[in-house]
Order: sequence, then C-alpha cells, then structure tokens
Amino acid sequence: MHRIKIIFAFLFIITSSTVKAEGNGLGSLLKKAEENNLSLQAARQEINAAGFELSAENTLEPTSVEYSPFFRNGASGVASSELVVSQEFDFPTLYAARGKAAKLQVATLEAGYASLRRDILLSVNQTYLDIIGLKKERDVLDERVAVADTLLSLFQRRLELGFATALEVNRIRMEQMDLRSEILRNESEYGNAMASLELLCGAMPGSLEITDREYPLALPSLKDGFQATDLIMNDTGILAAQSALEASGQEVKVARQGWIPKLSAGYRRNTELDEASNGFLVGASFPLFSTSRKVKAAAARQAAAQINLEDARLKAVSEMEANIKEYSRLLESLKIIDLNLINETLALMRKSVDSGNMTATDFYMESDNLYQKIGSYLTIENSLQKTLATLRRNTL
Repeated sequence: MHRIKIIFAFLFIITSSTVKAEGNGLGSLLKKAEENNLSLQAARQEINAAGFELSAENTLEPTSVEYSPFFRNGASGVASSELVVSQEFDFPTLYAARGKAAKLQVATLEAGYASLRRDILLSVNQTYLDIIGLKKERDVLDERVAVADTLLSLFQRRLELGFATALEVNRIRMEQMDLRSEILRNESEYGNAMASLELLCGAMPGSLEITDREYPLALPSLKDGFQATDLIMNDTGILAAQSALEASGQEVKVARQGWIPKLSAGYRRNTELDEASNGFLVGASFPLFSTSRKVKAAAARQAAAQINLEDARLKAVSEMEANIKEYSRLLESLKIIDLNLINETLALMRKSVDSGNMTATDFYMESDNLYQKIGSYLTIENSLQKTLATLRRNTL
C-alpha cells in the first residue's frame, strides 16, 4: 500500500508539471506540433484511407451481368441469346466477423498513431529544453564577455600607468577571443535547434520565437523502491502492441470461418427466336483447399503479435528503469554543485581584481575552473529536464 501511494504521488507530480508547462510556451508548441506536423497529418490520412478500404472489402461482391448472343446460318440477326444477372455473397456471420476485425485493425492503426504522436511531441519537448539550455548558457557567456570587456579597459589604463603588464592585457584579449568562439558555437546550435523545432511544429522558418529563459518543470525526487513498471501502464508502444494482438486474434476467427461456402443467386433469361424462358440461378463455392492454410497463417501472425507485445513490454520496462536510475544519479550530481557559492566567489574575485589584489592572469586561471563548474551544472540540469520529459512522455 505504501508503494502504491509513492507511485501515485510521483504520477501526480508529473501530471501537475505538465499543466504548469502550458503556461510557459511549451503547451502551445505541443499543440502546434499536433495540429501541423506533416508526419502526423500523413498518418491521420492513412488511418482514414485504411478505414474506407476495410469497409469496402466487407461489402457485397460486384453484381455480375452476362449477355451472350448466338447466331445461326439461315437466321437473320440474333437467333438466340442468354442473359445472366448474379450476385455472390458470404454468409452473414462472416460479414460480422470481418466487420469486427476491420474495427480492430483501425484501432491498431490509431494506437500506432498515438505512439508516433508521443514520439514527435517528445522530440518537441526535448528540443524546447535544449533551446532553454542554450539560452541559459548564452546568459553565462554574455556575463563573461561583459566582465572581460570591463577588465580589458581596467588593465589597459593600468598598463599606461605602469601598474600592469602587457601579458595581463594579452591574457584578457585571448579570453575575449575564446568567448567569441563559444558564442558563435552557441548561436549555431541555437539556430539548428530552432530549425528542428519549426520542422516538428510544421511552422515556416523564422516564424517561431521562444521567449522563455527558464525550464518550465520542477524537478521531483524519486523515492527509493519506485518501480519502472508503474510508469508504463499507459505506454503507447505497449498499447499499440496490445491492439495488434487483439486484431490478429480476430483475424484467426475470420480465417476459421473460411470453410463456410460462398453463396450466389441470380436471374437467367434465355431466348430462342420468338420464345423466351426465365429462371433463377443459385449456387455455392466451397473453399476446400485454402482454409487450413489461411488459418495457419493467421495463427502465425497472432503468435508474432504476442511476441511483439512481450518485446515491447521488456523494452519499455528496461528503458524506464534506466531513465529512473539516470534521473536519480543526475539529481544527486546537481545537488553537489553550489551555484550560490560559485557566484559569490566570482564576485569576490572581481572585487580583488578591482582593488589590485589579484592579477588578470590569476583571475582567469581561477575563474575558468569556476565557470567549468557552472557549465557542468547547466549540462546536468538540461539532462535532468530531458530525462524527466522522457519519463512523462506518455502524459504529453
């Protein structure tokens, strides 16, 4: 009972985070992707087409009309003729079985669409998180550039007064060069991420603008003993495999009714000069040789669907367990890095430089180490957010 409470508590946290995200831009992006993504649009049309095709396959066969004129020596025109109008049809129970099979096949396609939708929306979510991460990195780079510019002006004046060395000024200039290269890399990655997001959302290039600069989701902690199987109850991949299994089971039932004769009925009219005779046509065809093979083929497909379902379950559980472990590890790593302490130390170091108690070379040697820690923090934070998005992907 305690474990169940933990499960539902975490699921509540995940669901609450989803609602919170919609107010920060992510919700609108997910909506745009669901409405405009070209892959999803094509998949919806495929489902519509399959529904019409399956419905057409379960209707009456085309009505057959045959007319045969006969000619004879000594008779002008048509000496005799035969008109046959016939209709072939299956036993009513077979139509009902095929109708149910068609509905299950459409349900399987819809389950596959749900899985595709989940993966595309997850890609939108992950790309959005990468964009936020790049913005946070850019903020740090801009701060470092501002510090470098201030220090360059300061040490150029000190150099003129003889209180600084050319080596210190050159060190600051090289730092500016490195920072400009990092900014160019950041801008390139940001542009690529925005292009990917626009493609996923079916938007024109340059039409999207992300104003958010903070991650929209809080980071919940995972309780010890939490099981991955509790997070996959609504996994769309498993649901799609289950739907395919149900459809294949109905196909077996349809195949087993294949022994039922196909019936035909019709009208026949024969003419001989001025005389005509009318009659009815009835018949049946018996599938004596193909039924057993069709049943075996359907049973084999059902067995394959059962194996695919077990495979989907194993993969989902394995992936979810790995993500839960990764999330817990990243969360602990993030707690180790104290951003407040780092920022406080950087501020004290800048004051030491301003007061002349620290050289530019010493400042950059020490600050590089601190900024590396900030970079590690941003990387871990981004990985945490993306892992959380993967954990809650079935709630998108």
